[in-house]
This record gives sequence, structure tokens and C-alpha cells, in this order.
Amino acid sequence: MVRKQQNSLIYFHLFQLLVGGAFILSKKMLYKLLGLLAIISLLQTQAVAFASKGDDSIDQAQHIEVNQSYSGLISESGDANYYHFRLDTAGQVDITMPNVSGKSWNYTLYDSSGKQFPWYNYTSYNELAKGDTVSSVGLPAGDYYISIHRYDGDVYKTPYSFQLKFTPGNTFEKENNDTLTAATLISTNQNYQARLQYNSDVDYYKFTLPKSGKASVILPNVSGVSWAYQLYNSEGKEFPWGNYTDYNELAKGNSISSVGLPAGEYYLRVSRYDGTVSTTPYTLQVKYEAGDTYEKENNDTLSSATPVVVNKTYDTRLQYNNDVDFYKFNLPKSGKLSLVIPNVSGKSWTYQLYDSEGNSFAWYGYTDYNELAKGNTVSSVGLPAGDYYVRISRYDGSVSSTSYSLLLKLTPGDTYEKENNDKLSTATPVSVNKLYEARLQHSSDYDYYKFTLSSKSAISIGQIKGYADQYLYVNLLDSKGNYFDTSSGKVTLAPGTYYLTVNGNSGDYKFKVNAASLPLAAKQVTVVNKKGTSNDTLTVSNIKKGDAVKVYSKQGKLLAQTTLASGTKATLKLTQLSSTGGDLYVSVTNAGLQESGKITVKYSKES
Repeated sequence: MVRKQQNSLIYFHLFQLLVGGAFILSKKMLYKLLGLLAIISLLQTQAVAFASKGDDSIDQAQHIEVNQSYSGLISESGDANYYHFRLDTAGQVDITMPNVSGKSWNYTLYDSSGKQFPWYNYTSYNELAKGDTVSSVGLPAGDYYISIHRYDGDVYKTPYSFQLKFTPGNTFEKENNDTLTAATLISTNQNYQARLQYNSDVDYYKFTLPKSGKASVILPNVSGVSWAYQLYNSEGKEFPWGNYTDYNELAKGNSISSVGLPAGEYYLRVSRYDGTVSTTPYTLQVKYEAGDTYEKENNDTLSSATPVVVNKTYDTRLQYNNDVDFYKFNLPKSGKLSLVIPNVSGKSWTYQLYDSEGNSFAWYGYTDYNELAKGNTVSSVGLPAGDYYVRISRYDGSVSSTSYSLLLKLTPGDTYEKENNDKLSTATPVSVNKLYEARLQHSSDYDYYKFTLSSKSAISIGQIKGYADQYLYVNLLDSKGNYFDTSSGKVTLAPGTYYLTVNGNSGDYKFKVNAASLPLAAKQVTVVNKKGTSNDTLTVSNIKKGDAVKVYSKQGKLLAQTTLASGTKATLKLTQLSSTGGDLYVSVTNAGLQESGKITVKYSKES
């Protein structure tokens, strides 16, 4: 309806009232006249979409433009005025209507097919009503309809006005987005303006991560109002956790929930948690940081464990107190693995190791959480090369609000025990005369070691405690499980395979299986002391190739040494021996063993 035509029509009705009534106005006619005069005053400043018999349905809706003011009148009970508008681009529409004391209009939005949006609003009509009621909604480009009805009070003689203020842009949600299939497409690292139109409304969003990384959902904290949010994978399966914004009296800032995710498509649902959310807009951002040092949810089972590499720190979080995180890693070589997790006052994480078949090791640990907790908890274990898993879960405190870092530090080497070595059949092979590092993981832990002797040897066990009051119990067994008496500190063993067991207080320790050569027998050594300076000799018989013989003075000075290259007898030339006779001290060192004890050999005067 063109403004000029509307104005002419209204003036014509006014003339009829005046002339037809012969200037004698009934009360009813006076009300009509006042209503028409009010509309005339509005015509001077704004466009009019005046109610008529032809705008009572969507099919007959009057077309209006955004960012212009319009007026109309609900003429009778049950009347409704419909309007059509078009958005050439996506953006936000602010439906604005003035508030009038004692009178209220409601408005409803429809899509291009005439399907009603599942919400409506109405203007304020309390005694002190003033200003405007504004409903904001993000919409994609397209055709829409709006209907205006009476909500309360005698509106039939009072015209209403309204405006559809439009702000174009792609940073608004797009209603209806109340299902996964209708989710609003959003980009990461971009703020979006949105609103739940009513308390049971839900908003779905869809976003894509081009690479693995950390996604942080950021929503504002508002006193008395809280939004809940839930993450879904590309198949619409919800992650087994959700979160909500802070809404206490002093709430401020943002709620930020971070989660490591692999590349792919995801959905996010925002809904009401507490308070009247329909009156408060919210800002949403999914912040994305690409990287391979984050966990990848869901990783709450062995089969979905996040792959990690050793000697690299990972940033991660338990999303709720019953959450668990599994990680899978490979040790390319045997060595010592140190699991490093930070200590936090009032919060503690527990960790459990698994082998490549998913069997848990018979121990676990947890981080320090006392009031002054600081630094890291470091648990070390010797392991053979292979695949392993580690599980992180809550031990104490509200861990869902605190991220943790995880480092699996590998020190390659063959001088560490190899768990699990808690029985004879899984004993860690060790070499004699070599220092090894190990750890009793708990007070009931047993460490078994296996070593082999190729020759008869004198055996003693050297140990270094991890701390002063640590108790270690060491036992020596043969291949049949028989114990040796080692109370003297040494035991002589024949060639063969033997086992060592260690138990006691939990903690680190070091040990060495000392294997020494047996001392020579006196009858194996012959000394010749002749006149002259280069005629003295010492001969050792019945020894093997590779055996080293050393000759010492009474003061411990090395006089001569040799290693047998072949045969069974070694002869050493000595410098001038005492012409009156004396003592020499002789040792032998078998291949792979420590030096034997020294025997005393007496020699006669020169001959």
C-alpha cells in the first residue's frame, strides 16, 4: 500500500465521520476519530503498513524493507497482520517494537515456506513500561515473514510501530539451528554473536579442524545466567562430557574449555544451564591452535589411545572427574622411561602403565597434591623396546578445571632393569661386573635378574641404596630356584646360569654382580732367582688363553704383567730380585671377570 494512497484513505474516513455525523459525535465515533488522528501523526514521520482485510495471512502479507519503521493497527480480536521481508545476505535482524503501559503486542517469525520459528516474543506492558522490546536473531539470506497479534490490553485503538533493523555479516548464528543437520557453519578463531530465543532453545554449530590441535570453546560468564555446551564428533556422537559457564554473583570474564582433537569435522551445542538466557545474548568462539603436542579426544580406551612420542611434552586435560586419557607410545630401544607430570596443590593425577597387549603393570603412581606441592612427579621404569600404553585419571581434587602436561622421557641404554621382571621366567638378563639402575615400584615388588658364568668365579653383590633408610633384600638362586648362603659376602659358583632377586622398600637403587677370578694355587707359580740383573723369572702354569697375570711387590707396586696369548703357561721376566730371597704377590684375571685376590709366593736366595 503506497503511503499517498493510505493517507488519502484515512482522510476520507475522517471526512465521513465528521459530515455523516453532522458534527454530533457519539462516544464510539470519538474513539475512532482519535485513533485515526494518532495514525495521521505517525504518517508524518514514518512509513505505514496499515492493517487491512488483505494482510491477515502469509499469502497476503505486505512486503516491507529492513531498516525502515512501519506502523499498523490490530482492528479487532483475533486480527493479525503479516509482513514479508527479504535478506539479500546473512546477518542479524533486530525486531524492535515500543513498549506501552497496559497494552502489548506479540510477534512471530516464519521462514520462506511459512513454517513458524519455535518461539515468539511480546512487548512489555507493565505500569512503567517504556523504551522498546528488541529481539535479535541471526538469519541466513532468504525470504521471511513476521506476524503481529494482540498479546494483552485494549490495543484496537492504539497503533503499533516496529522496525526490522538489519546488520549484515557472517559472524552471527543462523536460525533455525536447533538440530545437528541445521547447524550454523562457523570458522575457528572468530567471534560469533548469538542468542537462545527461549529457555529450552538450543543452538548447534559445525566447525572443521584442518589439522590436529587444541580447540578451546570460549563463552562469557554472566551473573545469574549460564549456558551449557556439548561437543559432538562428525557422526553426531556426543563426547562423554559437557561444561557450563560461571553464573555466580561476581561472575566475569569467560569460561574456556580446551580439548585436543584430531583433524576433522565437529559439532557444538549451546543450551541453557541456568537463569533466563533468552534475554541475554552470548558470544561464542572456538579458538584453534594447530599442533601435534595435544591429546586427541576421545582417547578414553586403549583402542582409541592418543599416539605420542617419547621426549616430547604434551598439553592435555581430563574433561571431567571420571574421565580417563590413554596414550600409546613406542620405545625404539631398551632404556629407562621417566613419566613426568606436574604437581598441583589440591589436585592429583594417577598413572598406570600397560604393555603392548593391554595388560596393566602391577603398580601405579600419583602426583603430589599437598598444600605446598610444586615441581613434577617423576616415575622411572626400565623397559625393553616395544609398544606401551599409559592411562591418566583423577586421583584427588577437581582435576577437570586444570590442564596437565605429560612427558615420557626415554634414556636409551642396556644398564636398566626391564619390567615386568617380577618372576624367574621374566628375569632381566644382566652381565656380571656391570652397574645397573633399577626401581622397586612398590613395597611388594620383586625384581628378578639372570646372569651366566662361563668359568668358576667368586661372586659378591654390590648395591647402592636410593635413600639412606631404604631396606633392600638380595638373594642368589641357581637355575632350579635353590638359594645360596651369601652371609659371608662372597660365594664361589661354577659355570652356569644364576638368578638374583631384589625386594624391599619402594624406590630407586643400583646394583652390580661382582664376579672375580679365583686366586691362583701356590703350586701354579714358580719363581727363579739367579745371579745377574735379567735372569729372574716367574712362571704361572695351568691357565687359559686370555688370562692376565700380575706380579706385585710387598708394597703393592706392579712389577710385571702379561696376558697369555696361547698355551697354558705364562712366564714373566722380573728385574733384580733380592739376593737373599723374599715375597711376591701374584693375581690372575680371567676374561670377563674381575682380578682375583693376590696370593703370596715366597722365593729363595740367588742361586
